[in-house]
Amino acid sequence: MEYYRAHPEFIRPETRYNEVVRFVEAGLKDLSVSRRTVRWGIPVPDDPDHVIYVWLDALTNYISALGWADGDPLYERYWPADVHLVGKDILRFHCVYWPAFLMSAGLPLPRQVFGHGWWLRAQSKMSKSLGNIISPEELLEFSSPDMVRYYLAREAPLDADSDFSYEGYQTRVNADLAHDYGNLVHRLTTMLDRFCEGRVPDYSRLDGEMVAVRTDLETWVGRLEAWVDRLAYPDLLREAWVHVQRLNGLIARREPWRLMRDPATQPEARTLLGFLTEALRLITVGVWPVIPFGAGTFLERLHQPVPPDRRHLTWGILSPGTPVALGPELYPRIELPPEIRSEGIPSPVSIPSSTEGLAMIDIQTFMRVDLRVGEIVAAEPIEKSRKLLKLTVDLGTERRQVVAGIAPYYRPEELRGRKVVVVANLEPAVLMGTESQGMILAADVDGRPYLLEVPAEVPNGSRVR
Repeated sequence: MEYYRAHPEFIRPETRYNEVVRFVEAGLKDLSVSRRTVRWGIPVPDDPDHVIYVWLDALTNYISALGWADGDPLYERYWPADVHLVGKDILRFHCVYWPAFLMSAGLPLPRQVFGHGWWLRAQSKMSKSLGNIISPEELLEFSSPDMVRYYLAREAPLDADSDFSYEGYQTRVNADLAHDYGNLVHRLTTMLDRFCEGRVPDYSRLDGEMVAVRTDLETWVGRLEAWVDRLAYPDLLREAWVHVQRLNGLIARREPWRLMRDPATQPEARTLLGFLTEALRLITVGVWPVIPFGAGTFLERLHQPVPPDRRHLTWGILSPGTPVALGPELYPRIELPPEIRSEGIPSPVSIPSSTEGLAMIDIQTFMRVDLRVGEIVAAEPIEKSRKLLKLTVDLGTERRQVVAGIAPYYRPEELRGRKVVVVANLEPAVLMGTESQGMILAADVDGRPYLLEVPAEVPNGSRVR
């Protein structure tokens, strides 16, 4: 207990720490390190009727595998471990028994034990008896290792349980890897080949918008280590893809192919393409551990070292004149095999045009909806959609990407600067391959949406009650 209190970071997340502390405070009993009830195991040397309790020899493997008893330099190099990442159902063995063994032997404890949640299937724990296990090999039959790694890291906060669905897997990897990242790599390298002789153009003279993007990117790079230390990979990747989508937006809005038609704007187009290449390189280095195959291929096309290291998380590594190679698409879209049963996607909710027949709710239910004032700072069309616009909304303390079906009624340029009301705690959804992190409120008049507006003097992020 003294060690727990002196090292609250030893058990993470906090809920697991509290769970272990309560268990120990209830009082510990002596633990037998042998068993007579099972035959499988390591025999006790002086009593063949007993075998070593599996959680004694299994935990000791952490250091015996490093040659602890033989003075192996591997032990000196790798122990104490920075983190044991273990399932929440074996937390007690790692946070109570294992520290007791180590303390009794006078050996240092691991610096942290992180008890992660479970992957569920239809909100049930996966198990062989239920037959609801998802095999990684099964996923690899119609997708790639990068896609599996990305989905698991992107969708599962390690401190909570996460529910797997085939449709969710397909939607996430097609949207983020095939559409956002892979398509950006393809468009960018193709334009470099077509307009810049296949080489990285000079990008030293950035305009204000490019400087702002670079500043935000360098801020993201500065937070990488903290995210990794906290095992907060969903946050790291979510923020990375905000930047990927921002680069896609720059291309869609500034149309470098159009700028190249006029000699007067060709320098702007070349600077933009060089800037986009270096920005995407920086993002790629940051996410390389999660998608090493596709990210490594792109870095190789830029003639950059693979694997990259910390030194490459610096702006300006890519020298003007560097040749850029073309290649096949990194992440072709995936389709679920016919034999995989559709798990169903919720259909859109039909909104009645009158209040007659609507169920009444109490004030507590209403207060669960977090309505915030937001300012639309950017708006752009979504490729291949006539109805949807992608909006960037400033909520005061953060910026959200929101997809709204208002393209037939509002032009992007007239939305910028408009203050609206946002449902801020709505579960994210993917529409036409683009994630929406909230919803803009609008009045429905005969099927025509009218955005609810807020006076300009109301601060962004203000709560609407």
